[in-house]
Amino acid sequence: MKYGTTVILAKIILGSAFLSSAPLHARELLAQFNTGGDDVRGGSRIDIRVDTQSGVQWFRNINRASSLPNGSFKEFTINVANLSHPFDLNGVTIIHRSGNCTFCSYDNWSMSSFSLVTKDTKYPLLGHGFHRFRGNSPSLYIESPEF
Repeated sequence: MKYGTTVILAKIILGSAFLSSAPLHARELLAQFNTGGDDVRGGSRIDIRVDTQSGVQWFRNINRASSLPNGSFKEFTINVANLSHPFDLNGVTIIHRSGNCTFCSYDNWSMSSFSLVTKDTKYPLLGHGFHRFRGNSPSLYIESPEF
């Protein structure tokens, strides 16, 4: 396969994850969330761990402890270092950290879908469908498909 000026538009779809093979034009990515019928309460945090061929990078509290209301769409910019091509992406972990307060129950969250796209072209790199985050199950790992 040639990279650079040749753009490979093929996508591989495995289950609910997908990965494009087009060269990245920027390291600025958008983490896009669609929330279902159970929101993220204000005070709860969303952390993202990006695993690449060159290491791990954390993006903590990307929602700044703000609510993600029922049925909402939110996107957050993350700047991933050392990511020159989609093949460098191993996977992404989303962690929902429930707000802490005395006498509060865990904040569960129904995520309808997640996409990781390039900021400049909105080109899809990775995605996942519905997932229910619970107090005893607060994380989701989305592995990049192998070619």
